[in-house]
Amino acid sequence: HYYFRTKENLFNRIFEKKLEQTIPQLFELSQQKVSFLERIRQVIEIHFSILQQNPKLPRMILNELGTDPKRTEWLRSLLLEKAKPYYMQFEEERKQAIQNGEIRPIEPITLLLDILSMNAFIFLVYPSFCNITGIELGDFEKVAETRKKEVITLITNGLRP
Repeated sequence: HYYFRTKENLFNRIFEKKLEQTIPQLFELSQQKVSFLERIRQVIEIHFSILQQNPKLPRMILNELGTDPKRTEWLRSLLLEKAKPYYMQFEEERKQAIQNGEIRPIEPITLLLDILSMNAFIFLVYPSFCNITGIELGDFEKVAETRKKEVITLITNGLRP
C-alpha cells in the first residue's frame, strides 16, 4: 500500500514491468534476418520462457481483466503503444511469407491466438493439472519444456502450405 496505494496500481506496474522486459527481446528479434517460420519459433520460445519465469501471470491477468473493464481498456492502450510497431512488422513478414509460399494463408489474429493460447494454457491449469495427474511441481518444469517444443512443432508444421 505504501508504494502503490491501490491493487490496480500494483497490477499496472507488474504488467508494465513484464512488458518492458519483453519489448527489448522483441526488438532484438525483429532485427534478425530469419525465415518467418524461424521468427515464429523464436516468438513462441520468448513468450513461453516469460510464462515459465512467471507461471502465475496468465491467471492473474485473466482474473484482473475479467473483473475490471477499465483495466481491459488500459491494457489495450498500453499494448497499442508499446507493441504496435512489432505487430506491424510481424504482419508484413506474415504477408511476405504467404506470398513466397513459405506458409499457408492465415489471419494474423488467428496465428497470434494460436500461439498465446497454446503457450498459456498449461500455466492456466498447472496447479489443477499437477493435482489431477500427480505430477510434482518440480517435474512440471520437464512437462513445460516438452510442451514448449510441442507448441513450436504444432504451430510451425501447421503453417506449412
